[in-house]
Amino acid sequence: MKNYLFFVALILIGLAVISCEPLEEEITSDQGAQLTFSTDTLLFDTVLSSVGSITRRIRIFNPNDQAVEISNLSLGRNDSSPYTLVVNGEEGKSFQDEVIFGNDSLLVLVEVLVDPQNEATPFLVKDSLVVQSNGNQSDVKLVAYGQDAIFVDQGVFLCDAVLTAGRPYVIRNFALVDTLCTLTVESGTRILMDNDAILAVRGKLLIQGDTANPVIITSTRSDRRFEDAPGQWNGIFFLDGSTGNQISQAIIRNGQIGLSLGNPENTTIIDLEVNSTTIENMSFAGLFAVNSNVSATNTVINNCGSFMVANFGGGNYNYQHCTFSNIPNDFIRDDQSVQFSDFLPISETEVLVNELNVSMTNSIVWGGLDEELIIALSGETTGSQSINNNILRSAEVWADTDNMISTMRNFPLFENINQANFRLDSLSVGVDAGIPSSVFMDRLDVIRDNQPDIGAFEFVPK
Repeated sequence: MKNYLFFVALILIGLAVISCEPLEEEITSDQGAQLTFSTDTLLFDTVLSSVGSITRRIRIFNPNDQAVEISNLSLGRNDSSPYTLVVNGEEGKSFQDEVIFGNDSLLVLVEVLVDPQNEATPFLVKDSLVVQSNGNQSDVKLVAYGQDAIFVDQGVFLCDAVLTAGRPYVIRNFALVDTLCTLTVESGTRILMDNDAILAVRGKLLIQGDTANPVIITSTRSDRRFEDAPGQWNGIFFLDGSTGNQISQAIIRNGQIGLSLGNPENTTIIDLEVNSTTIENMSFAGLFAVNSNVSATNTVINNCGSFMVANFGGGNYNYQHCTFSNIPNDFIRDDQSVQFSDFLPISETEVLVNELNVSMTNSIVWGGLDEELIIALSGETTGSQSINNNILRSAEVWADTDNMISTMRNFPLFENINQANFRLDSLSVGVDAGIPSSVFMDRLDVIRDNQPDIGAFEFVPK
């Protein structure tokens, strides 16, 4: 009798424990207890073949009061899928018996690794996330674009190499154009710079884009969060002795320094010509030069952390019909965006000093500070500085010149300054305010009339 009472007591205790289990932890097999999803299609931006993607997320929600057990959570293509799932910290192609408590959710991470397809253009990479529970099945589409690429990793370009449109070129770490060699980049070519990558030029770089097919130099990250993020790669560096470089119709984005050069030889040979090019989203500088010979026309530089243009230690610089604007800007700055000087401290006891010759005409220098253009001279050199017929953000420094100055936020009247659209509005003070020059076409190959506009863009009535 005592044993019988003992077993009855155990049964009652067990029933009591079961009855105390929270409702949200009780697993229901009701087919009506369905799950929902944060999206029905998970989209990835373009993924380079052989390079893993960013991680995307999807949440599976259980809106029911009771728990639901997922009998199968897997990829539609199973082990052959280029996608990989991460559930509760574990990687795999499929998972079973995952329980979601009532009014709770399960986070699923998704990654994709694309195999090369020997394709010049992007190609679709598709699969689905299959979720089965209580006799129900749901499918979430997984969609990515794959892109085959040509990888350059710590290498030297073949002498007189030519880069062409088609597969993008991915530079990892650094790539070098060696002495006495020329790298030619044809229209439509894309060069993708990996984290902190450098393109170094000892020889000569010729970038030959056109209006319809510019050369694109940007970061490897294509997802929206990094689309306009500065500082993702290092820069393009023209080393000592590199001369005769030409950049035409290029878009250079999202690095630390767009173009950097220093040529202490101080000859009269042009080191770099830049024409109809946009340099933007640079965490340090757009065009940084030390004692160099640079000419730029129809060039747009915007959104730079320290300098749009910094030409120090002397040199010869000619800017015509350029637009430099640090509005909008992602950075807090204290110094002028455009600076020229005939000196540059290179150590605690040594200062580089050379003659400075600057000419800036029919250009716009704009930003958020009251003064955005400064010329600093040591008094130890001769040289000429001609800043004529420009629109300048200035309160005092350029007040007694023939430049148009203001501190109004959008005094040049750009079409949409907040969206970095630097074409001029019809009411802009820059329309028909330029002086005749040898720059007969604008940034978009529009012919300038007899009264050219100030800046890189000629106004065209809509």
